[in-house]
Amino acid sequence: MIDPAAVLRERMNETGLTQADLVRLTGIGRSTIARYLTGENTPAVTTWFRLLSALGLQADLSPSPEWSLAERVAEMSANAAELELQAVYPDRQRIVRDNFLAIAS
Repeated sequence: MIDPAAVLRERMNETGLTQADLVRLTGIGRSTIARYLTGENTPAVTTWFRLLSALGLQADLSPSPEWSLAERVAEMSANAAELELQAVYPDRQRIVRDNFLAIAS
């Protein structure tokens, strides 16, 4: 699984784009961009595509050629679902950890 925050930071360093540039190019709020860059939030799939486009990148959704069609569809669906889940529940890992610790104690 890719780390959207790392991809954004690396590409911004490569291109010299600032948070203000991303706000202007994507229409996404500055505080939202900041949360994406820290990994606090993960962009939804459509937002991810807007960010990639602003950074001069495009998503390559083509999986390895040795995969069957069913495996390709399953992998793309899983990746999209994970990005959406992270966008909707950014604190999901903390909540799961906290719940586990509460049950274990």
